[in-house]
Amino acid sequence: MIQDNSELVEKFTAAMKESQQFAEQNHDIVREVIVEYTTTEPEILEQTTVPRFPQEHRRESLQQVIDMSERIGLISEPNEVEELLIDGAQTTTQPKRRALRICSKSPPLRLQECILRWFSYRLVAVRRLGVLDGRFRQF
Repeated sequence: MIQDNSELVEKFTAAMKESQQFAEQNHDIVREVIVEYTTTEPEILEQTTVPRFPQEHRRESLQQVIDMSERIGLISEPNEVEELLIDGAQTTTQPKRRALRICSKSPPLRLQECILRWFSYRLVAVRRLGVLDGRFRQF
């Protein structure tokens, strides 16, 4: 899919980066989106630190999330981060504390399903935040 749709992948990547930058700068809107698309109560969110939305990730951090997700039953099979990164994917070596919540509770899912679910939630947030500018009509 990636090779066959490289322009779409580039546009999606650009929109994700733009949405992450927007989310970093607009925590109040992020809270509104969370309340609208989840069962989280607004009162709880007011007391919660909004997660960071970095545009780059460390491979080591992503592997830790994958390993932890398998260990606690969020995914049903082990995976290596290298299997999931596209050539040229942006990562950084700077240490960052990052808690990625890839997918919801039970049942255990294959990692690919978790990632698709995570991206679909992010896409909803991108659309809700109005960042797409009509670039992703296919979605």
